[in-house]
Amino acid sequence: MHDGIDRMKNKELSGEKNTSEYLLSKIQMAIASTKKIQDLYKKQNESDE
Repeated sequence: MHDGIDRMKNKELSGEKNTSEYLLSKIQMAIASTKKIQDLYKKQNESDE
């Protein structure tokens, strides 16, 4: 029984780690997309002038 509880805690910790890594990758992708949009916007403004 005690071993099952320890395994459950380890599983929860690994799940939290996977979730945080997943969220971090999503945030990094969003930042990269935002930078691309900003670059395109700047290029558009420069060509309009």
